[in-house]
Amino acid sequence: RTYVAEAMQAALENGSWDIILSDHSMPCFSSGAALEIRRQKAPHLPFVLVSGTIGEEATVQAVKAGIADFVNKNDLSRLVPVMERVLREAENRNRREQAEMSLMRLDAAIKTIDETIIITDTQGIIQYVNPAFERMLGYSAESIEKMGFKDVLHESSSALMEERYAALTKGQEVRPRRLDVIIKTKTGQERIISVSTSRITLAGGMPATLNITRDITRRK
Repeated sequence: RTYVAEAMQAALENGSWDIILSDHSMPCFSSGAALEIRRQKAPHLPFVLVSGTIGEEATVQAVKAGIADFVNKNDLSRLVPVMERVLREAENRNRREQAEMSLMRLDAAIKTIDETIIITDTQGIIQYVNPAFERMLGYSAESIEKMGFKDVLHESSSALMEERYAALTKGQEVRPRRLDVIIKTKTGQERIISVSTSRITLAGGMPATLNITRDITRRK
């Protein structure tokens, strides 16, 4: 429990907290000052205003400043349910932020790796390619994603990939795990790639295939 700004600053710097409860008007402190300290020191902490002397206009301003909820001191039976709700919301928000951060890291990794990544639907229509695949073929992602994977495959390799996609669509395991196929670049150059294909599910339950490829032309 703190009654002055300095004490609240020290508490947030030195302790681990889940929630902040604050009165609106105190002899040497105010909810506005507390909100500003929270913004500077711990913006992730939910802030619940508990007061019996705050007016409607001040409540509106407090909401705009970032309080999670307001509990009137004349109705303290609401305090525990409000705390449980805002803590639950804070936990969900933290999970979303962590998931978004993980996706950002994954996206950065996918964009910088040398191996190429192609996601297609079960008919072989390209849904996504990473920059490495763009560089290898010479097409932009926008151009490639209007094509089918077979459009960039040599005719000798198309049937092999179609068989693989058909097996994956039926839930069958494909062997060998890696398959060497020939692709055609935008300039007509032929390159040999080693493809590992697996079945995945996209948003909305859409089945798809994940193809991770490696250019092995020089080895051949």
